Amino acid sequence: PHPAAYAAHCVAHMLPDEETFAAAMAALQIEPGTRVVAYDRLGVFSSPRFWYTLKVAFGHPAEVAVLDGGLPRWKELGYPLEEGPPPEPAAPAKMARWSKVQE
Repeated sequence: PHPAAYAAHCVAHMLPDEETFAAAMAALQIEPGTRVVAYDRLGVFSSPRFWYTLKVAFGHPAEVAVLDGGLPRWKELGYPLEEGPPPEPAAPAKMARWSKVQE
């Protein structure tokens, strides 16, 4: 089998079902063509798992990256940050069809 399909099969019990994943991606405004940069507050803790889920398990066709060092490194380097709640999207994202990679 394809390595990605084999890897997805080995952790299938740890992944959301397709409907749950699609709803979460719509809530985050992520569609199949969305470029994604994953990061977390601890450095590199949960962001690689999100990368794996999006890119390997669900085969996201667009670019997906993990921010090296996460948010702590970003702050350490003095890059700009935004504070407060995110702005409301102009319109909700369409609920895209997401399928797990098959063997």
